[in-house]
Amino acid sequence: MDKNNRKKKTCDGCGGSGQISFFRGVSRFVMDWDDCPDCLGTGYVEVDTEKEGDKTNKGEPGK
Repeated sequence: MDKNNRKKKTCDGCGGSGQISFFRGVSRFVMDWDDCPDCLGTGYVEVDTEKEGDKTNKGEPGK
């Protein structure tokens, strides 16, 4: 993979915050935060621009 063909995209899992929240405990009154497993706490994921372009051409006849 060429590093030049990659771009940053906001993480869908955490909305760009880098953290996800969840309730814990028996009563579910305690809210806890953890790093997002999708982006590893960075808030963004790197996507390959070539693959992104391939997705737009799928299903179109003659392409």
